[in-house]
Amino acid sequence: MRTFLFTILLALASGAMAQNDIFALVVGNWRNGPVLLSPVLESNEAETDVMLVEPLRKEHASMREAKDVDVLRFSTYEMAEEHRQSLIAKYGRRGITVVELHSATDERNGSDH
Repeated sequence: MRTFLFTILLALASGAMAQNDIFALVVGNWRNGPVLLSPVLESNEAETDVMLVEPLRKEHASMREAKDVDVLRFSTYEMAEEHRQSLIAKYGRRGITVVELHSATDERNGSDH
């Protein structure tokens, strides 16, 4: 019985630790604008939308007031950045203002990508 319980616990623990790194974008007011666009955020598969959005809401008053907020996830930084640039271009063509949000930690430390 102990061996069985140990095996189950080991399987659960290894599953929890096997979260892959991912990259995310948070997009606010995407329906009517002005569109709020976060920098590319490094995350993992275990983080929820709320966990990704909450720090941005604390840091940016405009994000606290955003009505429509979506979180987009990507497997690589490059894919996320490419999609971010395409969103900026798409909304620009439609005449919708895009506000690029910046993290205070990004400005202090510089980007590592």
